[in-house]
Amino acid sequence: MKTSLITLFLVSLFSLSSYASSKTYYIGLSGIDLEDFKKSSFVEEVIKEFPFSRVIKIKTSFIKDIKKLRTVDYVEEAESAVVLDERSKFNSLDEIESDAEPVIYGDYPWGVERAKAPKVWANYNVYGEGVRVLVLDTGIQKTHPAISDRIIEARDFTDTKPNKYVPFAYHDIPGHGTHVATTIAGNGFNKLFGVAPNASLYIGKVCVYLCRIDAILGGLDWAIKEKFDVVNMSFSAPKLPINTIERMFKILEENNTLVVASAGNEGRTMGHSIAYPAAIKTVLAVGASDEDNKHSSFSSQGVEVSLLAPGKDILSASPVKGPERTDLLIKALSGTSMAAPHVSGAGALIKEKFPEMKVSEIRKVLKQSAVKSVESQTFPSFYGSGVLNLERAFHMLYNE
Repeated sequence: MKTSLITLFLVSLFSLSSYASSKTYYIGLSGIDLEDFKKSSFVEEVIKEFPFSRVIKIKTSFIKDIKKLRTVDYVEEAESAVVLDERSKFNSLDEIESDAEPVIYGDYPWGVERAKAPKVWANYNVYGEGVRVLVLDTGIQKTHPAISDRIIEARDFTDTKPNKYVPFAYHDIPGHGTHVATTIAGNGFNKLFGVAPNASLYIGKVCVYLCRIDAILGGLDWAIKEKFDVVNMSFSAPKLPINTIERMFKILEENNTLVVASAGNEGRTMGHSIAYPAAIKTVLAVGASDEDNKHSSFSSQGVEVSLLAPGKDILSASPVKGPERTDLLIKALSGTSMAAPHVSGAGALIKEKFPEMKVSEIRKVLKQSAVKSVESQTFPSFYGSGVLNLERAFHMLYNE
């Protein structure tokens, strides 16, 4: 009876509407089942569903009537949320090719050592064991020996079609996602250690060379469903469907999921330059530092920057193109994409020892323990709270 009354009400609204050209919208729902909403007469076409976020993407001519429904929380146009061609810089990966020689400090990539991860492993017996980290990126090269044993599950949200060069839909074509994931949880093959080498990796392919908004939302909906401990997003977009993205991040915060994102590679431009998702309040927005603990010139500045982490000439895994290779390539890349996974790995180590700690407290500890300098205090929009230092973070956590 309840479903019938809802349907009749929607049909009556439909009949009163004046004709308008169809457009595509994201609709946030409450108090009505998605299946009931899909049956209503004004839904001309269902394009995407994000059921765990209670969001649906539809095509309709009757948006004025939909806005009147008490079961609709918000409506926003989705014209900007189309698949982007490779000429666009919108929703781009925050990576820069590096010409530098890969740097190893002892047995570790310089970024892992500078984050003080090896000292924390040794002093606190913590490696990220049992912590589930979702990497939303370009997929994964699952056969790479530096990361293969850490991958629990991988999904594709980009509608990639496998072929002889792409053996799986979630296969990492550009290599960006494999590089990022190994910085989080690399197992030490060829000295490619991650910050949290025993963390469990889940891979959501939401980008190829650029990132589709629907794919990003699909990955976030998966994160909400599974209540992952940490989510890493090493990409940026100047515009996203803000109501939908904020709704999803609010649920992730309620689920106690730590969300980390790259701040962007717009450099030291004047004014606001931090893009989404890093610009969201509950996200740790990570800029890039160099070997001297200085702000890297390519790293975006803005009041939203939370802290810096190693992001220049970062050594990690990268797949060789082609299906017949054993994929042992290592590669140095620069970018805030490379900085963010250091912080995600740091969050995984804290989550192992303090699984019940609120993510708001984890963000606070990581920022308060960051290394500060005269320059960082003079230019807070460049540095945020300072440069990541896990040893200081654990001293703070244990009141040492």
